[in-house]
Amino acid sequence: MSRSNNIREKIFGGEMIEFTPQLLHLHTLESLLTDLVSDRAVAIDGDVLFALADNRARSALQWYRTRGAANWIANVSAAHAEQLVDAILAEPPEVAAIQARAANTNNRRLTLVKLEAHRFAGLHKFGTPGAPPQNYVHEFTAPVTLFEGRNGSGKTSLANAIIWALTGEILRPQREPERADVDFDCWIANADGEDGETAHRLSPVTPMPDVSQFRPDQGWVPADTWVELTFADEEGEILPPVRRIQRRTARGVLEEIPPELAGLAIDPIAVRIGTVMPGLLPLIKVGSESELGRAVAELTGLSALVDLAGHALRAKNKIKEFIKAKTKELEGIDRIYRTARDDFTAELKPYPALVPPKAMPEPSSDATAEEPLTKSPGILKPQRRQPMSPFAISLVKGSIPLTPNGAPILRLRLRPHSTK
Repeated sequence: MSRSNNIREKIFGGEMIEFTPQLLHLHTLESLLTDLVSDRAVAIDGDVLFALADNRARSALQWYRTRGAANWIANVSAAHAEQLVDAILAEPPEVAAIQARAANTNNRRLTLVKLEAHRFAGLHKFGTPGAPPQNYVHEFTAPVTLFEGRNGSGKTSLANAIIWALTGEILRPQREPERADVDFDCWIANADGEDGETAHRLSPVTPMPDVSQFRPDQGWVPADTWVELTFADEEGEILPPVRRIQRRTARGVLEEIPPELAGLAIDPIAVRIGTVMPGLLPLIKVGSESELGRAVAELTGLSALVDLAGHALRAKNKIKEFIKAKTKELEGIDRIYRTARDDFTAELKPYPALVPPKAMPEPSSDATAEEPLTKSPGILKPQRRQPMSPFAISLVKGSIPLTPNGAPILRLRLRPHSTK
């Protein structure tokens, strides 16, 4: 229900609870998806609220949420389409809300006072898995800090360490900032001067190993990177450090642990204003409403939703293809069934006593369509050796036995139907 203070009520976990819809600009991607999946409205502008229309939409969004944004740009396979359909038919979960962050005030300003980086590309050499290089530590003591150095000395890497810790992205020359949790292939020359190279997956924030110190023996380069930032507020009070971590699972899959930014008490969009936005602005061209929407999504950090929408459209088309193929397959099965039924009916004509009281039914998805046959008293005794498979029916050669009351019994043999 709606109240003047914008508080809403919702049943959660079997109990009625109160919640206040968060403003869109205060949401992270994860908190936005969590609220929409759980049927909690999002405040768009003033009293304008947005929520998903029904449970099927919520279940579909939950499938995308559990798969993660990195998979939203992938092609849609038939298996994915079937998984999505299964998910849509399931009930959507109720997920606890992610703690709301207070709206930032215009006077809120944080100062970076310390940066510490561990095995970060451009600032470190790789070393060996068991012997990482010494952590890079820089303490900022002046209101403005300038870094000077030749190309390749690490100036951009220093900025990327800060940007990655806050956003999970890194700057790239002449193109949009990129996420750092997607591997690329690096090529390492074979040992002992042999011809050829071997490919290994490498994270964008992991230093390239020096093969004289460490040669990867698996299909990936180990990932062991973290960056920790410490800020002070307007009063000079030191805030809890925030740290982003990247590592690999036992199977070599990259995983990131994002920082907990709630302690900074700033809007989520604030971490992007001076980080990835400068890298985006020169590349965004605004000439239509759709391009404007994409630009706003990029700047606010919700651009992954555009990828989600694109994947959902591709999935919709894949499901249409799937339905068309299955419909054609069912039509073929129906034809086979009608042929077998008509042949069987023709076989029964010389034996009027064996003709069922009701005609054999048309193909149907109704589970009760067979009941008139199975309930016929002693006339037909279907024995299906291959349920749900197309079959033909043939009379058993030989004499026809009778029931105690003199009714003939027809034994049927079911065999796979051949179109040859």
